[in-house]
Amino acid sequence: MVKESAQILSYLAAAVAAIGAFLTYLRNSRHERAKWAVNLYEKFFESEQYKKMREKFDCNTNSLEVQTVVEEEPTAFTDYLNFFEMVCFLVREKELRDTEVLAIFQYYLGCLA
Repeated sequence: MVKESAQILSYLAAAVAAIGAFLTYLRNSRHERAKWAVNLYEKFFESEQYKKMREKFDCNTNSLEVQTVVEEEPTAFTDYLNFFEMVCFLVREKELRDTEVLAIFQYYLGCLA
């Protein structure tokens, strides 16, 4: 009887430990995704690197200026597109979720479309 009780308790302890480990994993995953999102936000909105391209593509896609940028493909435009390529890579690798990316970049992704 004691042996059976000890075995049951050890199974319960293992189950509780497994649930705890899973919850820790979920919390750490959310934390890592949040760090990626903040990093991308800072690069895109707070640095000067993408500011000119953001202003050009501010849903003014029919302008002559935008057509010229697309046709000439300057380095700044390539960097701008590469930024979003990296964002897509992070989604594919499940470092970020679609909903997280859309919450931050939906407007600018729509402008590129």
